[in-house]
Amino acid sequence: MTQDDSDCLPFLRKGLKNEDIDYGCLCGLIKVIGADAYKDIVALIVNKRRSLDSRSSSLSAICDHSGQTFNEDLPVFADMKPSDLPVAQIQDWANAGFPDRLPEKVETLVAALAKLGIELPEDYAKFLTKNIERRIVTISMTVVGS
Repeated sequence: MTQDDSDCLPFLRKGLKNEDIDYGCLCGLIKVIGADAYKDIVALIVNKRRSLDSRSSSLSAICDHSGQTFNEDLPVFADMKPSDLPVAQIQDWANAGFPDRLPEKVETLVAALAKLGIELPEDYAKFLTKNIERRIVTISMTVVGS
């Protein structure tokens, strides 16, 4: 983070309190501090006093950045109700320390290996997660007897 970036943090955090500019500020906060912004963004999502537009936009931004799929099964905005927001799931994720989501291909591989009694070291699973989408890692596996 540059000095210029750190200079704008107070403005970005203050802007989260204003629903007219909160989306731009949370996007700026993500750009400047990345995952360290998640706590602030989750606070917006779970705040029932915020508008549905603000809360759903915050959810969209955090899902886009984190790769989480909390917004995957939500209805279109015109049909959305505050009760549709996956607040409990978001809070569980936050309480767990915002763990990374493994891509489905990696989850499938890890699960298949676990059935065989093989556990991948955590750093290897992170390597797969980081590189599987870049096609550096190609997974082709047939598990016999599973």
